[in-house]
Amino acid sequence: MKRLYVKIYLRLLLVLVFSVAVLMGVFFYQIYVYSEEETRGILRRDAERIASSIDVYFELYGVPVDMISDSVRSVAENSGAEVLIVNTEGDVLFKANKDEFHDYFSTYTYVPDRTNIGRAIVDRVVTEGEYAGSDTLSDYYPGQVFTVGVPVRSYTGERIYGVVLLSTGEAFLTTIASDLGAMALISLALTLAVSLFLTYFTTSRVVKPINEMCRTVTAFSRGNFESRVEIRGQDEIAELGKAFNEMALNLEKTENIRQEFVTNITHELKTPMTTISGFVDGILDGTIPKERQDEYLRVVSAETRRLSRMISQTLLASKLTTGEKEIEKKPFDLAETMRRTFLGFEQLVEAKKLSCEIEIPESAVTVMADHDSIVQVLYNLIDNAVKYSFQGGKLRLTLKKTGDKARVEVFNTGRGVSAKALPFIFDRYYKADTSRGIDRESFGLGLYIVKTILNRHGESIAAESEEGVYCQFTFALPLA
Repeated sequence: MKRLYVKIYLRLLLVLVFSVAVLMGVFFYQIYVYSEEETRGILRRDAERIASSIDVYFELYGVPVDMISDSVRSVAENSGAEVLIVNTEGDVLFKANKDEFHDYFSTYTYVPDRTNIGRAIVDRVVTEGEYAGSDTLSDYYPGQVFTVGVPVRSYTGERIYGVVLLSTGEAFLTTIASDLGAMALISLALTLAVSLFLTYFTTSRVVKPINEMCRTVTAFSRGNFESRVEIRGQDEIAELGKAFNEMALNLEKTENIRQEFVTNITHELKTPMTTISGFVDGILDGTIPKERQDEYLRVVSAETRRLSRMISQTLLASKLTTGEKEIEKKPFDLAETMRRTFLGFEQLVEAKKLSCEIEIPESAVTVMADHDSIVQVLYNLIDNAVKYSFQGGKLRLTLKKTGDKARVEVFNTGRGVSAKALPFIFDRYYKADTSRGIDRESFGLGLYIVKTILNRHGESIAAESEEGVYCQFTFALPLA
């Protein structure tokens, strides 16, 4: 189970790390783009300020350079960029930064250290009205710089004298992105740490009930059916825990019934087998005189039939439970079936001197059901009614139509069933007569078979009883 915990945790961790990595990549890219856009806007604004202030230099000959150097250096100092003012041929006229100002062409006369950046960028500025990008300016700079250029126009805007270029190193953009990225990285690291912490407890919460179920199953395998899973919350895991506990309760109940069944069937089989074995041995060794052998053989025959009935009921209950016994619904006369089934108990009824009320219509009551299965239902219910009736008590069979159903009632006065036992009388192997006094012929399958057969027909059976007074069973079948 620890491997399951590790698998879940590692998978969640992988998802988190991948998500954070993607988020960081997108975030850093956006930061860099944002930094570039911001820098571009700042440099363009400063370049336009310079361009608007130096147009007089080109329009008025003899304007002192000092008049423009202060404003150019001020802009260069504030922006942190290097300023180049070039003419339309690409010749650098002025170069300035926060520390210095160079005048290469105070007059349009060549000097030894004049420089030229080429016309490629100048032409783009003149044509497009603006330039922004990374370049070396025809190897004027040793490496790539981010440059923004704007034209220097005449007062009327009809003529272009040159361009103003503001350049800053690529490291400047990287520094801005790094500063913002560092803050973002710290935030993401904290988020990841909190997420991992929460993931640890989430994984533990998911796996812990499974571990408890595993321990409970292990306890079941050792015969301890009292273990339960602790329920926490209202989610799917809690629902699984509830279902597991319900299963455990049913297993415990089934185990108790099984143990009781083993005890009961051991007793029920031992008694007739001992009786049969004793009487047969007595006949064979001459202990039982010949004149009484027939009497004891009849006892042996009765015990043999009782064993046969027990085995038959057990097999029938097993087939009904597994679905091996098929239910074939066909129309038949339920009234005639009830009369024939009741006639089979005539001798037992007379022996107990029961007062019988048979309320069955003379006309046919045709139902749609499996005939043999319903005969088994009627036999078991009438057998119970006769068996548990008081000597000289009352037995009533009723059949009547109610809507689209045929309603059957089997009533007797007698021992009845206690209110405590009533909810369990249809359970497999349940016996209200735990003393095995009167109920020698049964070991708790008769009513279970009745309920299972009716359930297979899509119907149910109800029981009413008052201990020591009466008992009544009621069920219905669909009319054909």
